[in-house]
Amino acid sequence: MTDPRLRRSLLIVPGNRPGRVLVAMTLPADSFIFDLEGSVPLVEKAQARDTIAEALRSASPGGREFCVRLNPIGTPDIEHDLNALPLGRVDSLMLPKVERASDLVAFERRLDELELAAGRTTPIDLVVGLETPRGILGALAIAEAGRRVSALVFGSGAYAQATGSATTAAALVWPRSVTVAAASAAGLQPIDADAGAGDDAEASRRDAALMRDLGFVGRVVARTNDISSANEIFAPDPDQIAWARRIAEAHRDAESRGLAAVSIDGSLVAVDTLVTAERTLRRAALIAARSG
Repeated sequence: MTDPRLRRSLLIVPGNRPGRVLVAMTLPADSFIFDLEGSVPLVEKAQARDTIAEALRSASPGGREFCVRLNPIGTPDIEHDLNALPLGRVDSLMLPKVERASDLVAFERRLDELELAAGRTTPIDLVVGLETPRGILGALAIAEAGRRVSALVFGSGAYAQATGSATTAAALVWPRSVTVAAASAAGLQPIDADAGAGDDAEASRRDAALMRDLGFVGRVVARTNDISSANEIFAPDPDQIAWARRIAEAHRDAESRGLAAVSIDGSLVAVDTLVTAERTLRRAALIAARSG
């Protein structure tokens, strides 16, 4: 996407916990994911729909994203989810455990119908969860199939259950790398979902830094204490921003003088560093706009 949302921290909140839903919206997460799926028992899903719908109707977004995680495509609950939500108040929908591009295309057609009926003129973003072996193996096809899709989220917990793998960083480096590659190839945001490090905040922080180094731009977190660390870790630091500005200025200077080679302090700089520099500056601008 050319102008993506800022999604460093995405706080997932169980929809069947009204108190937590209300408190969550006061926190400094970039995105709030109100959950109707994994954290909500079957007998409480109707209550969760009512809670989330009421919260969305009364909320003031303040520039932050309101997302709802639906039940999986193909289940009876997803239609109940869609019918209960005030779609005019939703920024995005998260689809868990997507496995086939054709399912995504069919869901988008259904969403077209619902938006038309609701009189909504701006399309709702979709955030696609890749959480199964089939989903990971079809990642690129899924990423390229949806015209509404803005991000791919790797769900390590469900993936580990499906494959029998551990949830360590080493065990999951391949599916995570596939997610990043597919998202990047399709111009989407790759986002990781925290598998959980208990109450070990430092372990969670280290894991988030590893995900950043793999190419993820943000993380779904369940603990409020992890919001600030995700916001920090998935943001360029002042030195990176300063370096990016120097790279961009050097490229502009070389271009204005008709030079093919770019140098800084007498050292040649690879042409492809401009892509990284521009990405850093765009991200810094989004963060500055949020802070302002």
